[in-house]
Amino acid sequence: MEVWCHQLSRFLGKKVVLHVVQAMIIMQLDFALTNARAPFGYLHSLVGLLPPLATVLYWLGLRNKPTEEEQDPVVIVIKRGILCMQRHQYNQSEQLFHMALIMAQERADQRAETYIFDQMANLAYQQGQLDKAFTLFTTVVGRMIAQGLQDNDNPIIEMSVKLANILSQQKQDDKALVGYNHCLKAQLAKTEGLEPSEELEPKAKDDYLLLAMTYSSYGKHLLNRFKYQLAQEQLEKALEITEKICGLEHPQTLVLMNDLGTTMALQKNFEKAQQYIAKAIEVGDKMRIPETASFRCNLGMFLLMDNKPEEAIKLCRQSLKMANKLKDLETKQEAQHCLDQINLNRRNK
Repeated sequence: MEVWCHQLSRFLGKKVVLHVVQAMIIMQLDFALTNARAPFGYLHSLVGLLPPLATVLYWLGLRNKPTEEEQDPVVIVIKRGILCMQRHQYNQSEQLFHMALIMAQERADQRAETYIFDQMANLAYQQGQLDKAFTLFTTVVGRMIAQGLQDNDNPIIEMSVKLANILSQQKQDDKALVGYNHCLKAQLAKTEGLEPSEELEPKAKDDYLLLAMTYSSYGKHLLNRFKYQLAQEQLEKALEITEKICGLEHPQTLVLMNDLGTTMALQKNFEKAQQYIAKAIEVGDKMRIPETASFRCNLGMFLLMDNKPEEAIKLCRQSLKMANKLKDLETKQEAQHCLDQINLNRRNK
């Protein structure tokens, strides 16, 4: 409790803290801390978010109103901003979010404003602007608490996983672990006595998917600290939940298979790594998802590490071609690095 009070006072300001601390006595607020993408140096591993959760959109009262949502001008602009963000059109996305924020402010829609701040935080995070993202996510948490949410509600947990991930990338491990532990404790309590399944009620599915999101993010935290076995255990839990709820033919299931393959490769278990990623590529190709460009790059790099340069060349060339078509600069750079490394190895023989 004292740790959270200190953190909150720094990031939310004293006036807000005084208001929130009163609520903490009732809610027993712990620590709010978030997911995304963790760099592995030259190894490209997607962190990707889990399938869309109810969370913030449900809290805004928009989830069960498709007709109203389609007609709402603020929601239309938000959707366009999200679409631009997914297409890496970051300048356009930021302009649209600012436009939506002005529209929400003009009609005094506090909840819409909060959701827009959340998307602006995601945008900053995707661009690697971690300090800006942290400030925005913390703002979102403060607004949610002030508007009545509790520290274990799914929207708060989702923000908390993202904040923990940012702290992890900033090497503030003690604070990151407080966040991860808070999220795991909250989601394990919600899913106690249940089994992950496609047949679960929507709320239970969301609870489980947030748990998987936490396992995934925490697993990558451990992976970047070279705790490979512990990271593998977390990622296996995330994959099991996601596959049981979303199915094998879902992009996030395949992303987690790729991440687990990365963990196996870093433990020199190349056979198992190739099995995971090759399966992700096989299924991903059938679904025609863009992530297979990155999967190919990863598998090519692991084959190179396993002294199979000819197979690695084929995959990295495929990855480079796909990345160019998709305008995926990061995967393009990684694929080119793989090919350059192969050429360097040949010259040194």
